[in-house]
Amino acid sequence: MRAIGYDTDKVILDLFGLADEIKATAKDLKNAIGRKLAARVLRSWTEDFVDEDTGEVVTIERNEIILERDIILDESNIEQILAADTKTVILQKDDVEEDFAIIYNTLQKDPSSSEMEAVTHIYRQLRGTDPPDEETARGIIDKLFFSDKRYNLGEVGRYKINRKLKLEIDEETLVLTKEDIIHIVRYLVKLINQHADIDDIDHLSNRRVRTVGEQLFSQFGVGLARMARTIRERMNVRDNEVFTPVDLINARTLSSVINSFFGTSQLSQFLDQTNPAFRDHTQAQDFCTGSRWSFS
Repeated sequence: MRAIGYDTDKVILDLFGLADEIKATAKDLKNAIGRKLAARVLRSWTEDFVDEDTGEVVTIERNEIILERDIILDESNIEQILAADTKTVILQKDDVEEDFAIIYNTLQKDPSSSEMEAVTHIYRQLRGTDPPDEETARGIIDKLFFSDKRYNLGEVGRYKINRKLKLEIDEETLVLTKEDIIHIVRYLVKLINQHADIDDIDHLSNRRVRTVGEQLFSQFGVGLARMARTIRERMNVRDNEVFTPVDLINARTLSSVINSFFGTSQLSQFLDQTNPAFRDHTQAQDFCTGSRWSFS
């Protein structure tokens, strides 16, 4: 949640109605003694430094953790909060209808305190190294969740998500949105509290036949992606050479993927009619088992 733009604990908790914000004054804090902190208490400041490459002055926000989440307020905590000159404190709500322990526990284990720290942590976990710059770190989140070049829900997928989560997102939006992710988390919380039903993956209402056109469209995208990668590699090798599009583009990359689709995919099994019994067996597998071939 933090990596997709909800950068503070207060914003995340407000999405689920789990936070009470009070002013960090001695009177208000004393009235809240015995309640649990829902968010870290931070001391924030900014630092300016000169970028050696561009010579520009860059401002970075720094945070120091004063108190961790889930700590019960007492007199000593109040002194620390007042000394840190914090304006507000976020407390857990007491009158929450459902058990949101999964949200609190996730925040408790979260090592980040800002959006940039979150995307950097995710980048480091996925790539095993620090991102070269901020744009690259944010780009990996966009490619994973919000890029139509990486995946496509399809019209049926968008319809099913809207119906399941009771959303009204435009059916032409074929990738996940932030609203989708928030409602998915809410639904998971309901499942944990046994206030929602688990879908049966084997029920035919949760399956559909994928048309040949859809499968071919998917393979065509794979072929174009491979062709684009090959073109980039050739351009890097011939950096100082003069070349034409014919030198870069090889149509065999795309045609080999299409030929492989029709020659070795599940569709090719319908061509095997040497043994009628085997033909019927193959068709039965394709249209009855679902998860193996034709259903999604």
